[in-house]
Amino acid sequence: MRQLFEKFPHERLKKLHWEKSGQPKGPFCYFLGEAESSSSHFETPNSVMELNGRQRLQSKNGVPCDCHFISGSTTERVLESLRRAVGTIVSDADSYALSELIIYWNLQPQTVDLVPIDVLLTTFSETLELSCYSARRLQNQNDLVVNLALPQRLIEEIPSSVVENSLDEGIRRGQALNYARYLGDLPANALIPQTLAACAEERLSRAGEVTVMNEKELSAQGFGGIIAVGQGSKNKPRMVVFDTELQNAEKTVVIVGKGITFDTGGYSIKGKQHHNEMKYDMCGAANVIAALEILAPHCKNIRLIGIMPLAENMVSADAQRPGDVYSAHNGKTVEVYNTDAEGRLILADALSFAASFKPDLIIDIATLTGGTAHIAGNMAGILCTNQESSVPLLKAAAREAGEKFLYLEILEDAIEDMKSDVADYTNMHNKWSSNAATMYAAAFLKEFVPANSLWVHLDIASMAWAGRGSSYLRGRGATSFGTRTLVNLVKTICG
Repeated sequence: MRQLFEKFPHERLKKLHWEKSGQPKGPFCYFLGEAESSSSHFETPNSVMELNGRQRLQSKNGVPCDCHFISGSTTERVLESLRRAVGTIVSDADSYALSELIIYWNLQPQTVDLVPIDVLLTTFSETLELSCYSARRLQNQNDLVVNLALPQRLIEEIPSSVVENSLDEGIRRGQALNYARYLGDLPANALIPQTLAACAEERLSRAGEVTVMNEKELSAQGFGGIIAVGQGSKNKPRMVVFDTELQNAEKTVVIVGKGITFDTGGYSIKGKQHHNEMKYDMCGAANVIAALEILAPHCKNIRLIGIMPLAENMVSADAQRPGDVYSAHNGKTVEVYNTDAEGRLILADALSFAASFKPDLIIDIATLTGGTAHIAGNMAGILCTNQESSVPLLKAAAREAGEKFLYLEILEDAIEDMKSDVADYTNMHNKWSSNAATMYAAAFLKEFVPANSLWVHLDIASMAWAGRGSSYLRGRGATSFGTRTLVNLVKTICG
């Protein structure tokens, strides 16, 4: 029997047991598997009862079961079907006010052939954690004990250590993802740049070296964009740098996350509608914390670096003005056309700083532009890159992670529109076009990317938080969207 205990107070998964069992057990059981695998365990279809669109079957040993069938012809479809089934089971548990679940999981050989069993088990326990998280505790949400019964046939074919390690890994991943969601859901008065930096340091210090630069160090080292954005707030900017410091690494990977703990828009102030949601403008940085936590134990031959520029974009006598000019970290000058286009300013400094590590791969993730909603609504994030040939690989990695990204090509005209009359660049287009905000932001960032590095840009502005619950990411609030894609991209590209 394996027990996995909750480590984070905002998670409800109290314990996860697993054992081998020949048949569904207990007074009531959830069945998880393919439809064809149910025939050996349940009576004839005459015993089927439709319940809220689900099938309830009587097992041959007399145990009633709600059956959730997973299916799919590709890896990503099987995994997403599994995630949705697990989310539905946890939702049902809340509807019935249950504190303990019994799940009998039987998979057909063809599914295990399509998706390795360790991946299936890891996805299962990760999704359990994700489904148990909520920004606020509802009255009918109990702490859960989950009993996972696996068929004897499966256990006989797979060492118990594989089962235990896979479930452990899923729990660890789910806890990291939920921590990113928790940070995103915190109000801005509880999560200023200093406290977010402290959270990153506490969470990551066991996995590598963590350095936090304060405003004086940032100014002395020429991080003009971060200083410009944060100078209007009494809560001064920070930059967190995580480094596994692996010597003689085969590859070096840098992950950059935008961390604006609150975005008023500055003097280019935002409208009042949904302004409270600007506490989520640090979700890129929170997601990087989670991705680093997940990846670090597995990067044995990869030097893994995380860079998180953190600032609060406020209005005050000290705040930057439209028309101000500053020097970025790489020496290029930028005219601030719009103080609400601040995310690209802090990311440009971070991407320029990444060059000092000579990375093979650099990925940035940010709630960067509201223009993503005009391209894909809240159905997908936007992906850009400096190597178009890598797009199929990048999109496949995202789909397997259960996250959708649309590829947006950066046209050469876009950077021409970003050139300034008084500086090298503006932070917003200054020509006739008033659209293509997402492309313009990516074009600006591309000018600060280290030479000879594969660069992937993930704009998650319309996906980082949800106004309503959906699937296994239940409840309103931060979603940690893009984190699983970050992890898959590093695994896919760097092996």
